[in-house]
Amino acid sequence: MARLLTIPLILLLVLGAACSRQTRYKLLTTLFDDVPPLEGSRPPVPVQVKQPPPPPPRPSPAPVARKPQPPIYFHPPYKEGRCALCHDPQASNRLEIRSDKLCFKCHSGIVEAVQGQGVHGPAGAGACIFCHNPHKSKFPRMLRKPVLATCFSCHKEQDIRAAEYHRGRDDLTCTLCHDPHRGEGRTMLKAMGEAAPAGTRY
Repeated sequence: MARLLTIPLILLLVLGAACSRQTRYKLLTTLFDDVPPLEGSRPPVPVQVKQPPPPPPRPSPAPVARKPQPPIYFHPPYKEGRCALCHDPQASNRLEIRSDKLCFKCHSGIVEAVQGQGVHGPAGAGACIFCHNPHKSKFPRMLRKPVLATCFSCHKEQDIRAAEYHRGRDDLTCTLCHDPHRGEGRTMLKAMGEAAPAGTRY
């Protein structure tokens, strides 16, 4: 078997001897590994495979602007968990005393304010929760709504804006001139010494 393989190999070498150096080199590299390069020949130039360019980076998503949240105002007893100041501990839905007297237990200064003439109806009746939320609110003074919306809950906006002193004053709120609990006369104006917008007529 070895002789059969050797004879063709010798024939190839003899034939190759009669060929050019390049042909012999090709023949040798076909039959054998690690054949040294021909003297004076340049090493084969490696083929550069062109890589496709990397994909462009994805743009980072724009940050979502969060809508600013309005502040929350808490009634101190509610925030501190002192519910029994207002509610019967045996029946949480029942108030400790009548609602028209309840707020005056702590807010004693209002009692004096709602005595006599020029008292605002809800304040005089002790109906504080008509305008104020007893637990928490998005509006200062624990109001249930913004000032104008609170006043317009009872007072017709069209009539108020049509009044002589109110024309062209849409940017002002009622409490700049009027006291919401008690004021001078039936219009409940604040005392003359208190700050009022320039040009306000009494």
